[in-house]
Amino acid sequence: MKCCLKGMVVAGAAVIAAIMLKEKFNPSIVKIEIVAPSNDAAVLAYELRQMGFGITQFECMGLHGPKMMLDVKLRREDLDQTLELLDKYENLFITVSKIESVPVGTIKKRVILEKATY
Repeated sequence: MKCCLKGMVVAGAAVIAAIMLKEKFNPSIVKIEIVAPSNDAAVLAYELRQMGFGITQFECMGLHGPKMMLDVKLRREDLDQTLELLDKYENLFITVSKIESVPVGTIKKRVILEKATY
């Protein structure tokens, strides 16, 4: 019984260590979806692009009429700065999700370039 319990503790410690290593060496990427009135969305998209983020825009229909959805992928380190910008706007619906991997695209290239500079 003690042997089995000891094995479970070792396995649990290995899982925790693997998670910690993954978080340290695998850059966390988050996805922000922003639904905004069309006039605010254009200005907001411009500001986010000026900050260096890639944005995908979609036209969508909300409860109170046409809206724009902005889809932004960014590093977790940039999340606070981005949310500060979003606080300046009213009538936004914002969701933030963690992304496990991005096989191709702007973020992947940016991450590779940043790793190469260290």
